Amino acid sequence: MLAVILKPTEIKKQTTMKRVKTIIILGLGLLSLFTQAQKLPPTPYKVGIVPYTSIFNKLTPEEVYLDTSLYNSHKLIMDALLDGTGLVKGVSEKEKQLSIEQEKNDMMRYRDNRSRIYLRSFRNNVKVQEGMLPTMCDCSLIGNTIKIRMGLIFGDIIDIDLYKETFKSNYSEGLGNEQMLYKTSITDTAFHQSIKVRNIKEILILKARPTFRIGDKIEGFLEFKSKDFYKLEGWEIGLQEPRLNKLFSQGGMNFKCDLKKNLLDRLN
Repeated sequence: MLAVILKPTEIKKQTTMKRVKTIIILGLGLLSLFTQAQKLPPTPYKVGIVPYTSIFNKLTPEEVYLDTSLYNSHKLIMDALLDGTGLVKGVSEKEKQLSIEQEKNDMMRYRDNRSRIYLRSFRNNVKVQEGMLPTMCDCSLIGNTIKIRMGLIFGDIIDIDLYKETFKSNYSEGLGNEQMLYKTSITDTAFHQSIKVRNIKEILILKARPTFRIGDKIEGFLEFKSKDFYKLEGWEIGLQEPRLNKLFSQGGMNFKCDLKKNLLDRLN
């Protein structure tokens, strides 16, 4: 499920400065916190029948709730921005318009911009967790690349860079973490707050070839396995000397989204 799910009555009107900060964090994905993903060549994608489409198209009760509650939440925030009650006194017109533009973008229905991730996590080659995550799916056009982001705001993230004939995908973990716990390799001398690794196995099937035009509807299925990475674990259960464990994740996901303009280009 999403990191935070609020009912409309629990939504607090946010200030513009806070919204701008949130926009930048979500739009750019806190890339500065990630270690550099390993450089591997892109993989050709396929166009054809997308697996599990009929199942994916039937919303679960949780997804129906997300669709309604998230839309209503954004509407409350939009109303506050438009009537001025959600603005900091003296905020610039550019910041105001950026917040309004982002809110308009976020009000796109969850049912049309979502993913369903079937994720399995492994520690030292032993499966330790398995489950299904319904999450938002964000698709933005940056230059000649479609950036697709799926996952939890503060948790696991799968992203896809989609090109004309090929793609590459990454797995990220630890976003929002404050401790230096992660290594990309056992031989690394430095730890990092979060990790981003290329997927060493990646198969992408798209329903149709993208046109790379704003409003393009993108639907597909990604199967992946991440590269191994390492994490210090044990503090959470009281170990005085935490262990450095080898981790990787694998799984598959259906996703769909409406292609929108890159955040930094929306006011141009």
